[in-house]
Amino acid sequence: MNTLTFVCLKLVRWTGWLLLPVVLAFLATGYAMSGRYGFGVLADEQTALTLHKLMHLPLGLLVLAHVTPSVYLALLRWGWIQRGAALDSSGDGSRSGVVETSRHTDEKRLAANVRSADTLKKKV
Repeated sequence: MNTLTFVCLKLVRWTGWLLLPVVLAFLATGYAMSGRYGFGVLADEQTALTLHKLMHLPLGLLVLAHVTPSVYLALLRWGWIQRGAALDSSGDGSRSGVVETSRHTDEKRLAANVRSADTLKKKV
């Protein structure tokens, strides 16, 4: 795991925990504004509206900081993007090691699918 992947993973975890209370507070102030489900006792309508409006920027920044590295990690995991050539151990700048690993993984998945299909055919 390279440094960028490690930082992205930590960022996703930390922002996820920070998002939890912010989203709950955002929902609570929204329901307090409308007075639904008993949330009107938390604050009057004007106070709830003020708090709700103040949470737009932190919520947006946290969502952006959470989603961006999450998408990057997902694209890496799905193989849609590959790590940079600087991570190649050969030193020639080629990505042959990454491609070979990816192709080897694809071949293993294909073989597993064929085996499971053959197993199903034998049972029927």
